[in-house]
Amino acid sequence: MAAIALTACFVPESRAPRARGVDAVGQMLVIVALASVTYAIIEAPQAGWTSSTTLGLFAVFVVAIGMLLAYEPRRIDPLLAAGAAMCAGGVMLVGLGADTSLGWILASYVVFGLGFGLVNAPITNTALSGMPRSQAGVAAAVASTSRQIGAALGVAVVGSVLNSGLTGPLTIGFTAASQPAWWIIAGCGLTVLGIGALTSGRWAVGTAARTAHLFEDEPANGRPHRAA
Repeated sequence: MAAIALTACFVPESRAPRARGVDAVGQMLVIVALASVTYAIIEAPQAGWTSSTTLGLFAVFVVAIGMLLAYEPRRIDPLLAAGAAMCAGGVMLVGLGADTSLGWILASYVVFGLGFGLVNAPITNTALSGMPRSQAGVAAAVASTSRQIGAALGVAVVGSVLNSGLTGPLTIGFTAASQPAWWIIAGCGLTVLGIGALTSGRWAVGTAARTAHLFEDEPANGRPHRAA
C-alpha cells in the first residue's frame, strides 16, 4: 500500500498518447515458444537429445518463432558494471569440490550475489533512457519480461547441463557435474559485461538520440514515424 501511495505521489505519468491493443496472437506464440523450448531443455537429459519428444518440442519452438516473426511486423504495435562480479563469482565456483572451504563458497556467493543484484537497475535504466516518457511503461515492461524469460531459460539450461553430467550418487558426482554449469554462468556474466560496455559508449548514446524521436509524436493513423 505504501508503494502504491508513494508511486501516485512522486512517479510522473508516462501514459502513451494512444492506447495499445492486446496482442493475443503474439502473446500466445511467445507462450508456446518459451514453454516448448524450456520443457525440451529440462527433459532432454532424461528423454535424450535426439528423442522424438525432444526434437518435436524444438520443432514446435522453431515453428512458433517463425510464425511470430512473420506475424508481428504486420501489426501496428509489435510485441515488443555488474557483469564482472557475476563472471568472477561463476569462475570462483568452477573449482568447487568436496574439500572447498566454506569461506571460499560464501565469498563466491557474495561476489556473484552483488553482481546479480546490481545488474537489475542498469538494465532498467538502459531500457528507459533511450525512450520518451510516453513509452516508459512499454520499455520497462519489455525489460522486466526479458528478465523473467532469461531466468526461466537459465534455470532450464544450467539444470539440464548439470543433470547430463551427473553420474553416480548425488553426493559424489554433484560437484564435478556442476563445473560446466558454473562456466556457463561465468560466460553469461562476461556477456553482460560486454553488453554493458557497448551500451554505455558514444555510439549507444547517439543511437538512442536518433531513435527516441520516432516515438515522440505519433500520427493519427497510429503508425510510428519511419526514418528516411
